[in-house]
Amino acid sequence: MIRNKPYKLIIFDWDGTLVDSAGAIVNSVAQTIKTLNLPELDYELIRMGVAHGGSEYLYPYLFNTDQPSLEQKKQYLKTFYQHYHQTPKTNIFPGVSQLLAGLKELDYTIAIATNKKRKFFDLEASQLDLQKFFSITRCAGECLEKPNPEMLSEIITETQHNCNNTLMVGDSCADIAAAYAAQVDVAVVTNGCNDIHKLTEQKPTITLPATYDLLNWLSSSKQTEIAK
Repeated sequence: MIRNKPYKLIIFDWDGTLVDSAGAIVNSVAQTIKTLNLPELDYELIRMGVAHGGSEYLYPYLFNTDQPSLEQKKQYLKTFYQHYHQTPKTNIFPGVSQLLAGLKELDYTIAIATNKKRKFFDLEASQLDLQKFFSITRCAGECLEKPNPEMLSEIITETQHNCNNTLMVGDSCADIAAAYAAQVDVAVVTNGCNDIHKLTEQKPTITLPATYDLLNWLSSSKQTEIAK
């Protein structure tokens, strides 16, 4: 359901929403598999794994079980992050810098809720010169990860906003679920690598073809027409 109302707090997901990191992640997974001599997987399967949350989706293909040992997980993740750190960095989706600047100029409070670890988020945000736009950020390890709503709830509380004037913007089913669990509206963007049909089945407040379309939607007095 579309509700015409003034949002004041915009909470963005990171990967697949503001930055196009899928390529870097897929390449890092492929290099990890090669380094550890794990069963070779084709690009599309790895990409699908990234879209569904990454490592856990791929474990059955790599270890012949969905519950590999703790040592196997540690080795896999350590190797993945080594490769990821060496992989060319993520790129901003087209129009994202202008979007964030526009939101800032219009006095929106801008926040980040990401399941990425803090050190990697800070590195990427700094390299992409986006840190200046964010009033508050939450990363994996600081709160329960999405789809749990804890990140969103903490951001809303600390910024002294409320559920009714908050909009979550993401590209995944986890973002949608977290938003609805936190009782906030959610705009889902389809410029990430997730399945559009699965996203729309979750009935987000609004579906946008690209992240940069958000500002036009927020600025429009005919939001219900744009959403159709």
